[in-house]
Amino acid sequence: MQYGPRIAAIIVYLYIGQFLSKQRTARALAELFGIPLSSGTVAGIGCLRTLTGARQFGAIRSYLSTAAKHDLGFFNALVMLTEGQPWAAPKVSWTPDSLGKGIFYIQRELNDRFTTVMT
Repeated sequence: MQYGPRIAAIIVYLYIGQFLSKQRTARALAELFGIPLSSGTVAGIGCLRTLTGARQFGAIRSYLSTAAKHDLGFFNALVMLTEGQPWAAPKVSWTPDSLGKGIFYIQRELNDRFTTVMT
């Protein structure tokens, strides 16, 4: 059986984003939506069976982490991804006069300790 992008996004959100076990993820979907799933289906959609799956897991976790840092929720980011329209972080273009400051831009705040010189 094949599931649509929203169900796949919910599975990935619960299994990878919230670290539910395969069994708990399957049970949650069965209870919430009446969709009977096996833990193998969850694992297949959650992609953790092989080294390739582990790499995909890392990519998904990185995608979700970056999206969260830009105030985009996990579920919305996953729905966009599974619908073939992945969210992308805004591009930053540094000009030569702001490049030095950009290097020391940490947690969205300019740290003056890095841009001033003590003599």
